[in-house]
Amino acid sequence: MRAQRPNSREKILAAAADVARESGPGSLSLDAVASRAGVSKGGLLYNFPTKAKLMQGLVEGYLRDFEQALESANSNDNDKNPLAVYIKLSAEDCEEKQPSASWIFSA
Repeated sequence: MRAQRPNSREKILAAAADVARESGPGSLSLDAVASRAGVSKGGLLYNFPTKAKLMQGLVEGYLRDFEQALESANSNDNDKNPLAVYIKLSAEDCEEKQPSASWIFSA
């Protein structure tokens, strides 16, 4: 059996996010994600055994990215109130990602 490439997990997560953004969270099927990522369904299931695990991976990735952005913004702008920085980042996130990451929670 051939080992999965190190980036296959990230590739699958990116494909899942794309499918949900383009077609809506209701269209997020494992088949659609596998096809979009260019992996077999078995390859997808190797990385994410269930749709729930795939969604968990999406949420964890989103939270990790947002936390890193928040830490970076707070360390670069020590004069600002942390709450103001959080609100600014949240607003920017909604503007940049149409629809915003809130679709994750509706899938």
